[in-house]
Amino acid sequence: MAKPYYEFFCPVKVIAGNAALEHIPFELATLGAKRPLIITDKGVRANGLLNPIEAAFSTTDAVIGHVFDDVPPDSSLEVVRLAADAYRKNKCDAIIAVGGGSVIDTSKATNILVSEGGDDLLQYSGAHNLPKPLKPFFVIPTTSGTGSEVTMVAVVSDTQKNVKLAFASYYLMPHAAILDPRMTLTLPPHLTAMTGMDALTHCVEAYTCMAANPLSDAYASAGIKKISENLFNVLENPNDSQGRLELAQASTMAGIAFSNSMVGLVHSLGHALGAVA
Repeated sequence: MAKPYYEFFCPVKVIAGNAALEHIPFELATLGAKRPLIITDKGVRANGLLNPIEAAFSTTDAVIGHVFDDVPPDSSLEVVRLAADAYRKNKCDAIIAVGGGSVIDTSKATNILVSEGGDDLLQYSGAHNLPKPLKPFFVIPTTSGTGSEVTMVAVVSDTQKNVKLAFASYYLMPHAAILDPRMTLTLPPHLTAMTGMDALTHCVEAYTCMAANPLSDAYASAGIKKISENLFNVLENPNDSQGRLELAQASTMAGIAFSNSMVGLVHSLGHALGAVA
């Protein structure tokens, strides 16, 4: 039965498929950008996942301004400031996040600093404290779990106070999410399983939350179906490119769903314990 009133919002463009990465320079050009900063981590770079991205720029006028690869598993205010410094020193005009949840959250927070100026993130923490749109921002997930490529939330640790700071704003949403199976082919089985269960949790929480609505239910239920049909196959056949793409799409569907219906007890516990565990 339809709710008497609900809202559904997802302005993020999704570019998916076996040649999705090759579209990035064109997408940057449509936003007037041609010198992006890539934010990633050492593991992604060591696995050669930047190679096809760099190749996509080799035949265009756009160039990669700099690669910042110092994002740790749990990002912090200090890391965000370092990334913002790299953006400014290399005269970049856009950000491309290549990685999992920590990299994406770091990139969102970095975009706040380079767009608003200064180095004080704290004044923008909380909900809807950004006054205007930010710099061009693209996300290339290398895991299929967080759904952060389509959400308006970023979480960054304050290591001085042992708390996690949440930032929520429609302006934090990326201009585009690029889902390319080449980005998750090297993901080890245990991480494939863990991130798949993360996406499944997002779907179940979105479907059962009080703010669920017919549109979020459609994304959540479709995500559950994709994960149930493909996760075990991918664990048995890690090079299953189509299965990897299905899981990536399921993770994005989950992110769209819980961005509109919100999440539940699992995330409440995680946010409270994550900064001190």
